[in-house]
Amino acid sequence: MTSITKRKTFLILTSLVSAIAILLLSLKPDTAIMDDQTLYEKLNNGNTIYYLVVGDSIGRGAGAESRRDSWYAQLERLIKKRYGADMQGQHISQSGATAFEGLYKLKNTELIYPADIIFLVFGENDRKYMEPEEFAKHYELLVREAKVRAPKAEIITFIESPLAVQEFANQIQAVSSHYGATAIDMRKAYRQSGAEVKSLNRDQVHPNGKGYELYAKTILQTLDEFPNRKAPSTKEALYVQEDAPLHVTTSIETQQGFLYKEPYWTTGKKGSSIRYKVQGNTIGAIIKRNPNGGMVDVFIDRRYYRTINTNWPLVKERYIIIAAGIESGSHQIEFITNDHGHRFNGLDEKPFQLAGVISATINSKGTAE
Repeated sequence: MTSITKRKTFLILTSLVSAIAILLLSLKPDTAIMDDQTLYEKLNNGNTIYYLVVGDSIGRGAGAESRRDSWYAQLERLIKKRYGADMQGQHISQSGATAFEGLYKLKNTELIYPADIIFLVFGENDRKYMEPEEFAKHYELLVREAKVRAPKAEIITFIESPLAVQEFANQIQAVSSHYGATAIDMRKAYRQSGAEVKSLNRDQVHPNGKGYELYAKTILQTLDEFPNRKAPSTKEALYVQEDAPLHVTTSIETQQGFLYKEPYWTTGKKGSSIRYKVQGNTIGAIIKRNPNGGMVDVFIDRRYYRTINTNWPLVKERYIIIAAGIESGSHQIEFITNDHGHRFNGLDEKPFQLAGVISATINSKGTAE
């Protein structure tokens, strides 16, 4: 290669490197500005909005005639039409879920997107398993976990349309206000719509496509009026003494009639029993629900506490709440099957499948250890 050719090659490479450097430098400020934008600015600039839904059956859009009719799919179309912005979502929702299950799943799920909005959709199921004061503590821990996982995200909470217990709605509103989350009361939106509830619902709980249209339009109105602000930072806790870790206990004390098939202890025999020892005042379990699922009695410290139903139309691992607000300390938790299950012969799923017990000590603010 001649010296002239070498010099030309050097000049070309130098120019190319310079051009790339200039391009990268020119992009860097824009990237920094985009990362620093508020939700209000991202919407009005037409940037992609990333959202996370942590919720129950309404959170996942159950009752809609199709996915297209779910509240979040309708919201995506409304946002695109109003702001020219796309929305991309990640969903951590499960029919029948409580705030306890939402907290566990949020803690153990890798987030795909840097969320701009987190929607929390709970309350209707929680009222079946705990008192409002216990719900408030679980809900607060969920909000705090959401802020830890996505500190730049705005949090929008729902007071679901079927929630009839006002004390639960009050707690959602109180926790939301404390942390700067935006609470949307869909009961009020239903009333103000002037429509009959039966025209908005698939059943007594779940909205239909028309009901979810009302959800989507109410959220859009909220976003239209959203302040131009950075998401509020985490504040001192309102109800809980500290952020309680959730412990999973997989080692058993004793069992009768169970077989181990990793990671589950399984049985299809009535009267089978399995016992764990845990620490805490809040207790849940990791079970696999399925169409063969049966009824199981739960005993805490050898006293009957409640019966759980592991029957479900789909095969699904669940993280269920068993007890909240019991005395802190060491407890024996025993599960005893009280029927044989086996609704569907030929389905290779046992009536009761248990992977472990979840426990936590959740103290009220000001409570001594």
